[in-house]
Amino acid sequence: MEAERYEEMKNSIAKLKENVHLPEYNIYLFGHSNATEELAEYLSDIGLMAKCIIDNSKEKHGKDYKGIPIVPVDTVLSDEEDKSMVFIVSRFYEEMYAQLRRIGYTGRIEKLCDYNSFAEYSLSDETIKRKRQRALRGEANLKDLSGEYRDFFKIFCPFEALGDIYFTMMYLPEFLKKTGFDKAVVFVVGNACAKVARLFGTAEVKVLDQTYMDETVQGVIFTGDKSSYIAHQDRPYVVKLHRALSIKCIPLEKIYCCGVFGLPQDTQADMPKIWKAYEKLDDIKEGKTLILSPYAKSVTALPEQLWEDIVKDYTDMGYDIFTNVA
Repeated sequence: MEAERYEEMKNSIAKLKENVHLPEYNIYLFGHSNATEELAEYLSDIGLMAKCIIDNSKEKHGKDYKGIPIVPVDTVLSDEEDKSMVFIVSRFYEEMYAQLRRIGYTGRIEKLCDYNSFAEYSLSDETIKRKRQRALRGEANLKDLSGEYRDFFKIFCPFEALGDIYFTMMYLPEFLKKTGFDKAVVFVVGNACAKVARLFGTAEVKVLDQTYMDETVQGVIFTGDKSSYIAHQDRPYVVKLHRALSIKCIPLEKIYCCGVFGLPQDTQADMPKIWKAYEKLDDIKEGKTLILSPYAKSVTALPEQLWEDIVKDYTDMGYDIFTNVA
């Protein structure tokens, strides 16, 4: 979970505690993800224990995360609903909310992070006014960026996700040929994403904060700007392209190639060109080196013991072990 979202989650819980005595409630967490694991650990830190993690994935049912069982979604109906509460830290909040109401859950549902702040169910005058003001701010942002990057095709990568940025940059050159633009500027959230985008050397890269990005993406949708493109597989939420990952098992790379950019599946991908050489490259044993990547926001964490076993097994075989994190 991004640091900004983590702080937002903590603040949401703090505000909730001002009005609700949380220990009186059975707390359910919806969706087993990295963000949900961080939520579970934070609740534990402040003396609260989630009763269950409810999830739609049958493969996860019967398992647990640090003693918290992972169960079907309808398990939430087994409690008195005035004594239960569902916490959600997911960009799919709207779909989760709708599912809970559809199965008949009438208890409290708390949105702790506003991943998708331009989507709300309410049609109240206040909401419509606020969202219209937001869209107008986004339109103004887009106008400013268009003035700064005149004659550039503007590519918006709306989330701080390194893998998505990498796949976007892999297929950006061919996408530019398709659109007829000679130059592109890629807007990302966070310096880490900017570093990944700059590895390819094919476009200008500019970092935006998440709020500015969200508003500007709203502006792109609001205006239908033809010189802007939202390069992501689940925003805007219209065709549910991301579901091809789990339902059709289509690799994310091909979802970007064919689904996001509309390119043929045999399109030649671009590769990074701007590398900083590792100073001790000669010290790495060819054929006897293992690099571990133990963390990812998009998947739940594997057991720590598994990584320890991997390190021991490969060390015993004479391998040098590296990680991609500190």
